[in-house]
Amino acid sequence: MSTTSRAGGVRRRLVASAGLVLGATGAVSLALACGPYFPPSVLFQGSARLLTTPIADFANEVGRMARGVSDIRSEGATGLPLVVLLESADEERASFDRSLGNHGVDRSRAEALWAEIQGVRSALYRGDADAGLLGFVDQETPLEFVRFYQGVAALAQGDDAAAHEAWSSVLALPQAERQERTVWARFMLAWLERRSDPASAIAGMQEVRRLAAEGFADPCALAGESLGWEAYVELQRGRLEHAASLYLAHLASGDPTAVASLIAVAKRVRSGGAEVWERAARDPSLRDVFTAYVLSWGGPNNVRWWGDDPQAWSVRWLETIERAGVAEAVGAERAAWLAYQAGAFDQALRWAALAEDAPVAMWVQGKVLAARGDLQAAAVCMAKAAAAFPASETWSGVSDSDGDHSIMPRRAAWAEAGALHVARGEFTEALDLLLRAGMWRDAAYVAERVLTPQELKTYVDAMWPAERGVLAIPEPAFGDGDYSVDSSLVDLRHLLGRRLVRLGRHAEAFPYFPKEHAVSLQTLATALRNGRDDRRPANQRAEALWQAAQITRMRGMALMGTELAPDWSIFRGNYTLGTLEEMLAHRQNQGFLSATADEAARFASEPPAYVSRYHYRYVAADLAWEAALLMPDQDEETAMVLCRAGSWLKNRDPEAADRFYKALVRRCGKTPLGREADRLRWFPPLPNDRDEG
Repeated sequence: MSTTSRAGGVRRRLVASAGLVLGATGAVSLALACGPYFPPSVLFQGSARLLTTPIADFANEVGRMARGVSDIRSEGATGLPLVVLLESADEERASFDRSLGNHGVDRSRAEALWAEIQGVRSALYRGDADAGLLGFVDQETPLEFVRFYQGVAALAQGDDAAAHEAWSSVLALPQAERQERTVWARFMLAWLERRSDPASAIAGMQEVRRLAAEGFADPCALAGESLGWEAYVELQRGRLEHAASLYLAHLASGDPTAVASLIAVAKRVRSGGAEVWERAARDPSLRDVFTAYVLSWGGPNNVRWWGDDPQAWSVRWLETIERAGVAEAVGAERAAWLAYQAGAFDQALRWAALAEDAPVAMWVQGKVLAARGDLQAAAVCMAKAAAAFPASETWSGVSDSDGDHSIMPRRAAWAEAGALHVARGEFTEALDLLLRAGMWRDAAYVAERVLTPQELKTYVDAMWPAERGVLAIPEPAFGDGDYSVDSSLVDLRHLLGRRLVRLGRHAEAFPYFPKEHAVSLQTLATALRNGRDDRRPANQRAEALWQAAQITRMRGMALMGTELAPDWSIFRGNYTLGTLEEMLAHRQNQGFLSATADEAARFASEPPAYVSRYHYRYVAADLAWEAALLMPDQDEETAMVLCRAGSWLKNRDPEAADRFYKALVRRCGKTPLGREADRLRWFPPLPNDRDEG
């Protein structure tokens, strides 16, 4: 029952007095730090991350329970009765027009008569409860509306007795004269009694549903709202079993606010004693709701507010349902989930075996097998779990870290299976699974640092050809991000192309480059070929090599940049997560997911020409050095090449730039640039001098 509304002072007074379940559950606002998005990883978070218990999505769990529970629909505004009333102007106008027809009032009078009702509504909306609300002047206004809104005005003035009298008088009218307000009046009477006479309120809410089913008008879907309010009364009476069942029906009616109310019910169980827990274990609805609460660590976004280790609650709840002999009723899949969360691995495997092909059970089984060292069987279970999860299923608010993250369990299981294949040395299989999972950082690591160039090329040509159409990898497995179908195809091929360029295999690289980089790559390849052609004159070779140097400096990230260390093209070079050495060291400290000797050897077999960040700048400087060696001394063009190339490195790596400074002074000391360099003892500034990547 949402309390979001614009209904002025009346709403504020009613919110303060209602004591709604939403007030009990509370809405926690998280202040998240701003900063760059770093893709998630399974390879660099290690075995502890893989063994983490999947945290359920409470809303998803109770939504599954609620399917088919009720055929009553809840539509439109929800919440406090007068909030619903004031936010349902279109429904109210249609109801009023029908009432005019039922009473034989000339339809030409409809606008004038509605204006009187609208005046009452507007005053209530402003919070002006004393603005003549009781004075209906026009005698043609249907009496059911006059009396109903007199009750509304009395409630707004704080006179519950007068409101009760007015709404009771609606029900005293002949049935034919109250077709439009019967459900509303009965609902408001029950709502008034929710505290003073709970039993009567419950009977009244049940009668609301009966009256709506009999055909009395229910323009604001109060039959659905009555489920939530009846559940609220039962919750306040401590009848948690009834509250859980009714809130599930309320959720089934289409009101999403029932999720928060079900969390409130579960919190009552959690804070109760052993007797309450045993009651919960015996009642099917309450048992399922509390199981979902435990598996989700307290519902959406509440994983950090348990106050105690969530595992302790899992242990206690599993013991309770097994002691009550109802673990099978919970379902083998969720019993396995609970057992794993409780750290009871033997029980988890036992229940998982009974769950047959249930996806969470297979996922849990895979985690237990991984923890016990059977990585092959674990990978098989993970892959089966991924295949069993619906492709579009998403769990929201399921992170045990700061922030609100979501996962798609299908892809999360794929990612973990991929990590297990890496640990087993099955690198091509791992790459395929990591790409399916949308785990680009991990996939890039395998593609760039582990597979050989030929292994990667063979895989890409077979599985990711340029003409391939729609791919089934639209979102990342964990967390937020913008990894998409198109980017997965383009990024992997581009990664391979850049890797081939770093190896000097430009002709092979062309088919893998995006079209926007084709001209630059062709120009670079031609310049390198001409610059290293001994048959050409020295000046032509120097010109070609200088052209290659400039292209490499200006387009190096796109043409040869590494996706991960040292260049971090994955972040467009703007951020770094460490060096190559740090990356390998991190992989060698990941428990059973640690890099094997084979992986480490592969990692070390193909380093870039330089391991410094923006390595292509150093490559560009080397090309410029080659060009300068072919150029004459004491020449202004030679001086410019040496000065420009040295400036590419002077701020980030003065030691690497020093050879260019010394050559500038020694070879071109008589040129203006050479003399200025000698005077400054460093590089003089140049027009458009730049050092950024």
